[in-house]
Amino acid sequence: MTSQTPTNPGQAPQHQGTPVVVSIGPVPEWSHLGIQSLVPGQRRLLVPSQDTDSVSLVDLDNLQVVYTVQLETGSAPWYVRATPDGMFAYVSNSRFRGHVDISPRDDSTISVIDLNSGKKITDIKVGGGPVMIEMDQQREQAYVTNRFSNTLSVIDIKQHVKVADVQVGSSPFWVRLSPKADYLVVGNFEDASITIIDPDSRKVLNTIVVGTARLLTPYPEFGPGDTMGFDINTDGRIYIANWRSHAITIVDLGKAVGGGHQGVVAYERFPVQHPFSITISEQQGLMIIGSYDANNSRLLVYDYDPNVLRLSAMGIYANIPMDGTSIPAGPAGQVNYWTNEPFQSRVIGYLTRGFNAPNPIDLVGVLL
Repeated sequence: MTSQTPTNPGQAPQHQGTPVVVSIGPVPEWSHLGIQSLVPGQRRLLVPSQDTDSVSLVDLDNLQVVYTVQLETGSAPWYVRATPDGMFAYVSNSRFRGHVDISPRDDSTISVIDLNSGKKITDIKVGGGPVMIEMDQQREQAYVTNRFSNTLSVIDIKQHVKVADVQVGSSPFWVRLSPKADYLVVGNFEDASITIIDPDSRKVLNTIVVGTARLLTPYPEFGPGDTMGFDINTDGRIYIANWRSHAITIVDLGKAVGGGHQGVVAYERFPVQHPFSITISEQQGLMIIGSYDANNSRLLVYDYDPNVLRLSAMGIYANIPMDGTSIPAGPAGQVNYWTNEPFQSRVIGYLTRGFNAPNPIDLVGVLL
């Protein structure tokens, strides 16, 4: 394994086939990174910086920061997500000030950035403390969870205007559209529940408990809660990370829509502490679970099989510490992994086939 640590713009070394760990940063505009995401169809990464109120676009082929967009002072951008056509980026201005008790509860905004020009074009007023954003290509809408107003905002991404608010559970964080685009699922952190919504009528169909509500430690600055990231497979099975209770809950979406709590089909302890996010890559047969623990953050890469129900029955391909001392091999080496070291203000990349590999596939491991 080799390691490259570019701190300034420049051409990346031309390694092919040799696994490489890269560290991008720090750069002057980065301090306490938020949750990043890829631009659809491009090898470009959107990186929010909470403490400097900015968003950067990073070219993953040459490891250069293309540009940085400065936002309003105090925005504290938490997450950034590109529209499906790759033309615009939506940024959640959480205004998080290090602790929920001192963060503003009044309405905040989503900033819209033109990705061609690198300029902010407008702000869209949403609820208090916006965090995660989901895109709906079919309906040309974006969905934003507002943790302090307990709502989900619906935005027209062609006109860049809010069209509705939906009341959900307490302290909503994650939001996902099902692969068939027939259901919208919101994870409510404080309630440790998920709310299922019909995206056409915007009607709440059911809310079920999936974790342990109102847990307070560790990291009390987040406020009480448990349920964080999740993903949904094409069969409608939801894998949910319960951050503070160190558990994974599996829900059958079809059964959950029917009412009550019958949709919960499994609940099991996670092998490491603090599971924070889950990404399913069915084409590659992988499930990636990010564990956010200030002293031991890591990515676990599972051998994903839709016919296997429980996580404990799936093999673990890789257990990657975030210090760059190991890198995925074998089946886990099919993709490149991008994540962050928020308090070191660095983007970490695991390039499993080296630089300039043919047709590389990139996945983001979400760590706060």
